[in-house]
Amino acid sequence: MLQPTINASSLLMLSIMKEGLESVENRDRPLVDVRDVADALLLVYEKPEAKGRYICSSFEITMKELTDKLKSLYPNYNYSKSFTKVDEDIKLSSEKLQNLGWKYRPLEQSIHDSVNNYEECGVLPIA
Repeated sequence: MLQPTINASSLLMLSIMKEGLESVENRDRPLVDVRDVADALLLVYEKPEAKGRYICSSFEITMKELTDKLKSLYPNYNYSKSFTKVDEDIKLSSEKLQNLGWKYRPLEQSIHDSVNNYEECGVLPIA
């Protein structure tokens, strides 16, 4: 069974919540739930019209926005205090995958399921 997790930023999200890093680069982060990645892999495998490469990313969110969202849902953790500006302009799109019929979970559901999983596994203390 796949456990929910936010793929590329899991360790950073845990660092933000667990260690309360003093400062974090406020860059855009592509996020995707691993369960949505599994759905995308099956979809591309099963669709005969699927060709080429696909970007599988549900959301792009800055670290400040992610931290603010986490604070609103889980206020009892020690969060990062400041965010340094980073100049970057990388945009990813899963439009090609969505055109095949791929749908992804809401960000709040992925965050909630991930944090619950981290707490149950003992990676995060239960707040």
